[in-house]
Amino acid sequence: MNFENLFPTPIGRLDLNKPFTKKEIQFINGLKRRPNIGNETSVDNYIFKHKELKRVSDLIDKAINEYYKEVYSPANDVRLYVTQSWANYSKTGAYHHKHHHPNSIVSGVLYVNAISELDRIYFYNNKEPMLKAPVKDWNAWNSQSWWLPVATNNIVLFPSTLEHMVENVVNADERVSISFNTFVIGILGDNKELTELIL
Repeated sequence: MNFENLFPTPIGRLDLNKPFTKKEIQFINGLKRRPNIGNETSVDNYIFKHKELKRVSDLIDKAINEYYKEVYSPANDVRLYVTQSWANYSKTGAYHHKHHHPNSIVSGVLYVNAISELDRIYFYNNKEPMLKAPVKDWNAWNSQSWWLPVATNNIVLFPSTLEHMVENVVNADERVSISFNTFVIGILGDNKELTELIL
């Protein structure tokens, strides 16, 4: 039997083409922190606006627009831009609660410090199954959740509606990541179909 994957959820994965510099890491680690559910986050929710992260911000801008063009293939001149960006800090035993990102099109995580053998991000299927039966072998069709390993310099992009979370950190090193949300700028819809939206 042949199977076709219809309407899959696109998860973009790539690496930062150049590792973080010492100055970038010092800036990220030096940000003022506040408590979050299960871990800590930066007080500043617009960290890509700082000159210290200009190089990283430019690389993320390129990545999100490559994702958008590949997945949505817009006919009009439409592009994504980062609306908010913040750092996450998770020490041993910390976690990141299950959530999604409202008011955003594509969200992403850039890992500043993570170990591929120990760190992972979990994604959850938003569609509840019509029937539930014991599963012999888990796969992309019958699973309600799936995890991906992550490492330093990894970028993971996904639709903002997709629920995700991170389990308790088990390694001794603090896991550090940067999360970001996006929105579109340009022309959506069609003038003749009365669906045009100029952003």
